Amino acid sequence: MIIINKLKGDFNFHLPFNKLLGVLSTNMKHELWSNDDELDTFCLAGVHGEGARQLIEEGSRLIWTCEANSHFEAMTKYYEYRSWGVYTSDYPEQDKQTYKELGWE
Repeated sequence: MIIINKLKGDFNFHLPFNKLLGVLSTNMKHELWSNDDELDTFCLAGVHGEGARQLIEEGSRLIWTCEANSHFEAMTKYYEYRSWGVYTSDYPEQDKQTYKELGWE
């Protein structure tokens, strides 16, 4: 729901907090696929992950999903899910660019 107030000729938009966050960044769904040998494929859902999903072994299962606004945030959540400790990147400036900044909306 969007609430619009008109005050002195100006429009003020009041958005629910989660909608406001959407204005600031674009979250994208990520999928974790795993097979019986616990070999993982962690990729974007939808069209951006089609290439990766084509490489997934037969018998792999979708075991977890998350929403993230950057590669870095997605990997941080993946590391937390797998209890692997803190995720670090050799290219943090690149990996922390939001998907919105990359033009992926």
